[in-house]
This record gives sequence, C-alpha cells and structure tokens, in this order.
Amino acid sequence: MTAVCKSDQIYLEVPGKRRNRYLCTVPVAHSIEEVLSPDYFGRVMASNLLTVGDIIEVEWEDYSRFGELQVMAQARVTNQCVTRERLPLTDYTPQAFPKGWSSKWLGGAEHHALFKDGLPMSKETGFPTIEAASIRAHAIASTLATADATRSAVKAATAKKTMPRPAETEPQEAGAE
Repeated sequence: MTAVCKSDQIYLEVPGKRRNRYLCTVPVAHSIEEVLSPDYFGRVMASNLLTVGDIIEVEWEDYSRFGELQVMAQARVTNQCVTRERLPLTDYTPQAFPKGWSSKWLGGAEHHALFKDGLPMSKETGFPTIEAASIRAHAIASTLATADATRSAVKAATAKKTMPRPAETEPQEAGAE
C-alpha cells in the first residue's frame, strides 16, 4: 500500500492572503519517494486543506529528514496533489556514536533509545533527536571509562603487596668468628 499523509499529520502554521504555510510531520516508515508522490498529499488536498501555491514544511517525526515543498497542481478527480521541492528533502547524516553504541527510533514516548552492543540500555529512552541520543551515549561511555579506570586504580592500590623476605642467614656456630 502506498503511504499517504493523514489529516492529523499536517498543521496550518501560518495563514496567508495568497498562500498558507503548513508543517507536515511524516512517520519514520515513510520514504522521501513516497512523500514526493502525487498520492501522498492527495487526500489532504481533497479535503480543501491545500491549494496551489501553499508551502509545506516537511519533517520526519524523528527529525532524520526534512525539506520544503510547494503545491503546484491538483487533480481532484484522482485525489492527487503535485508538489515541487523548494528545499530538497534530504536524509540527515547521523551523529557518530562511541564504539558499540547505537540508537534506534522506537516512536511514541520513547522516541530514540540507546543500545550498547545491540542490547537496550535500561531507562535510556525518550531522546527527541539522534543528536541528543549521541550526546548521552558519549557521556555514559565516558563515565563508564572513568569508572573502569578508577576501579583499576583502586584494585592496584589495594592489591596485596608481597614484601621480599630478608635473606636467610645460616646460623653461626658457637665460637666461630
């Protein structure tokens, strides 16, 4: 099935005399190609929400892609809305994560969640952007590295130290000097 924009995904941001400006929040699963399809905004346009000249700011719910479209034509009979890119829809290059760390979009209240070595980190969810998740991953990794270094230092400081035994001297015989 082709992805389409639902009426609860698009909001009037700025009403105008000649055109309106809208914000469309796109689900993560929808591709750029689907958003550029004439069918994507067709149902919204059919409800008389969009008109020729209107501008649509498009951003994915995880902020991984964004751009701006302008409505160029409408085909009401087929529920199609032709748009043109004013600012190209682009994929954002994600932030670098520490070795073994990653982020995954969970949606809902969890937003982005942190994973270490493929396993979810307990209570490390709710990051609205991948940048926020990356910053937290770096902070945790730094803290863990510091904690590991501190543990090693404590272990070294408290390790049993073996003292060299004094050299055994042979008992001297009486009268021998």
